[in-house]
This record gives sequence, structure tokens and C-alpha cells, in this order.
Amino acid sequence: HPFVKQGQNQGSQYYSWFNHHGVIKDWGDQWWVENGELAELPDLNQDNPETANYLIDSMKFWARESGADGFRIDTVKHVPRSFWKKFNTEMRRAEGDDFLLLGEIYTGYPEFQANYLREGMHSAFDFPLYYAIKDAFGQSQSMRRFSEIFSKDHLYPDANLLSPFIDNHDVPRFIHEAKDRQIERLKLSVAFLMTIRGLPMMYYGTETALPGGADPDNRRDMNFGQNPGMTTHVKIFTDLHKKHRALRRGKQLEMWQDDQVYGFTRLTDVANEEVIAFFNNSSQPQTRQVSMRAESPLKNGGQFVNVFDSNNQVSVQNGKVNITIPPLDFVIYRAR
Repeated sequence: HPFVKQGQNQGSQYYSWFNHHGVIKDWGDQWWVENGELAELPDLNQDNPETANYLIDSMKFWARESGADGFRIDTVKHVPRSFWKKFNTEMRRAEGDDFLLLGEIYTGYPEFQANYLREGMHSAFDFPLYYAIKDAFGQSQSMRRFSEIFSKDHLYPDANLLSPFIDNHDVPRFIHEAKDRQIERLKLSVAFLMTIRGLPMMYYGTETALPGGADPDNRRDMNFGQNPGMTTHVKIFTDLHKKHRALRRGKQLEMWQDDQVYGFTRLTDVANEEVIAFFNNSSQPQTRQVSMRAESPLKNGGQFVNVFDSNNQVSVQNGKVNITIPPLDFVIYRAR
């Protein structure tokens, strides 16, 4: 690009448009992460007002010309937060608050990610939750990981706008890292993805159990029609997500956590609109007696019906329900 060529000359007006610190030398130092060169690419200096304004004006142009509904913003943590504050403010002013700003903030820590959302970005791919899904469902590690992640949802302006995922182009495919019974574990993860809070993100190939290790192996050509059973499972759950408002808009409240089982309810303000879901990451059936949340509209004698089998019902007795979950599987009930 001519800006890059001219930016190498100290006498050029574009020299100050770029940082000249070389490649990132310390990934644990946020200054280097923001101001060093990523993969030896030229690094723009967004602290320069001319550079910042050029970038923001360009994005306003493309939003206006394309009619896009939002931007998926790459490598957010490699750009100073001071720029994102200005960018978010300007884009919201130009396009309105409904123009979605979805950031890729590659971190395992909600505390780090939440800062960007508190400063005007609407959403982010939920990497902290991704790691919990990979470990709990893929490796049968403790399901308490989910409780740890969801307990930090209060850090975000609206955790329902986070975008959870199972696979993406930067990490090995889920089935590549699953320790055994890969398809069962993948199906379990899809069911979880489509019932928890947030805007679920599906990466191509998850619906066919496309294999692949680390980048670039995780970007193989799509293998259409290779796993119809997995594809049907994904369709069932996208339909379920669409059908039940509680799974899209409902408040998520934890009902159970231990090393093998995690359960929650999704509630809306509409009377009796409640869905409860329980997941078992062990190789044995698990039964739990679970107390209902005080927020639940169902009282003693109320019934839940399995969303896939109307003959499978559980009743609230003494403020509790008895739940049995098959091995490496899930149960999902709606309030009757």
C-alpha cells in the first residue's frame, strides 16, 4: 500500500501513521500487544489523530455504502482502547445503537474482555466460555468451570449480547481436541451453545463434524453432506433456539453445579415461559434432586415437559425436581 511505502520514510507525512517498534516482543505486556507488529504486519498508530480519523471515516463510508448491519472487528486487543472508545462513539452516532459492533478479543479472562464492552463495543466472541466448553465437554474436566465463567456475567453491560462458540478459525476444531467419543461430545456442546445466554456463533464445518487441528488445518474445505446425523442435530437445535423465546431472551439462572453436571433455567417475564437444561459430561448416567429457583413461576405440582418427548415429564415436589441425565448427554424441559 502506498501509505506503507511512504510510511517507511521519516520525511513522509505518513511516517507518524505507523508504529516503528518491530514485532511484539512481550505478549504479556499490553503495550507491546497494542504497539508491536502482529505477524510482521505494518502496525498503524491509532494514537495519531489523523490515522484514527482516517480509519473511522473509512468505516463510516463502508457502513453507509454497503448497508451492513454491523461490523465483526478483528484483533481488538492489538489496538489501544482509547481508539476503540472513539470508534464506538463515532459509529454509534453515525449508524445508531442498533449497528452491531462485535469484537474478537482473544483472551481467556472476562475481566479483560469486559473493559472493551463497557467502553462502547456491543459484543465479543466469548473466548473465556469457549475454553470452559472445550475443557468441560471435550476433556470431561469439572463442569464447575461454567459456574466460574457465568458468575462474571455481571461485569458486562449485557452478557446476553456475548457470542459463544465451539469452533473458530483461530483454534483447533473441537473434535480434534475431544479426548474420546468425539461426536457425542460435539453434540453435547451444540446443545449447550443453543440453550445458554448469548448470540450463538456457528463456524462452518461444525455441522458436519469437520476435522482439523491448529491453523491452517482448521480451515479445510467444507465437507458437505459428510455427517447427516450431526447436521440434523444442529438443525434441531437452531430450530429449538428459534422456537423458544426463553432461549433467546430469557434470564439465565444457575440451578446446579458439580464436577459432572451443570444445570440452569432460562426465564422470561411472560407467565410460565421457562426452559430448564441439564448437561452430563461423564460416561455414567447422573441423577440429581434440584431445587427450583425462587424466580420460577412453577410451584409445587407444576410440570415440566421434555422439549423432544411430550411423554417425558417431571413434576415440582416440595420445591424440587428429580433430574436424570444419560451419559454424555443432556435433558431440556419447558414449563407446561
